[in-house]
Amino acid sequence: MKYITQSKLSNWRKKNRSERCPITQCKMHDDVVDHCHTTGEVRGVLHRQSNAFLGKVENAWKRYVSSRSEVSLPDALRRMADYIEFSRAGLLHPVGATQMQRKFKQKKTEDQLNILVDLGVNIEDKDLSNSDKRSKLFRKIITQNKYEQ
Repeated sequence: MKYITQSKLSNWRKKNRSERCPITQCKMHDDVVDHCHTTGEVRGVLHRQSNAFLGKVENAWKRYVSSRSEVSLPDALRRMADYIEFSRAGLLHPVGATQMQRKFKQKKTEDQLNILVDLGVNIEDKDLSNSDKRSKLFRKIITQNKYEQ
């Protein structure tokens, strides 16, 4: 491995940056040279926010998971992506319902009414004159199908 001095790092970054961040695919307007904190080796050029995100992930892995895991961080991240994308139990968590209701309540009146119509509500038959009433009806609808054991 070759050592690159601080004075040459800026030029190396400019030569090796791409139009889009390799992690987030955002436009590279605020780029930094990323390096591995274990080996010190330069990995490439990332958007500054992607670099911060990557650092937090790696630090959390080292702090909370690595001593208990039988897989590497890259393997765990691939498994995490699959889990996020494909794991579904078909159940709405109580906290999830509260989060959905809170997001619903923050929407404009017209958007709230459109959502309720999409959920099958005949808005002409209901008193939906304020956000609290619309929000409570929304929660009632999304929580009406109860889990039975």
